[in-house]
Amino acid sequence: MGVAVNVAGDGELMENRMTDLINNVIIPRLPYRLSGISVNVFARRKVSLYILTDGNWAGSSSTHGAGVQTPVRSLVEELKRQRLNRTQISLHFVRFGENESGRRILEWLDNSGPHDL
Repeated sequence: MGVAVNVAGDGELMENRMTDLINNVIIPRLPYRLSGISVNVFARRKVSLYILTDGNWAGSSSTHGAGVQTPVRSLVEELKRQRLNRTQISLHFVRFGENESGRRILEWLDNSGPHDL
């Protein structure tokens, strides 16, 4: 399944789109287990999400995740709540372009761990 979203430099819009994607597409497709058997007919074994971006979501002043860390944090918490392996979902932010602000934002997301998210 592929989803294309153009956010054109708007950090709040990127955060909203990631929230929609995680809450409405990814989380409903997580395995839900009863007695060790997945009862979610829409569940996927593992999900890899590739986000092709320049990372310039919040303008030149932002060095943090431009709000994208918030929906990612909710996904991490949902994986913990459902006792799913952290490799159930993998997010890959693939950067293109030479935008310095975008590089900083994506570098921060790359280097942040559970304590930062």
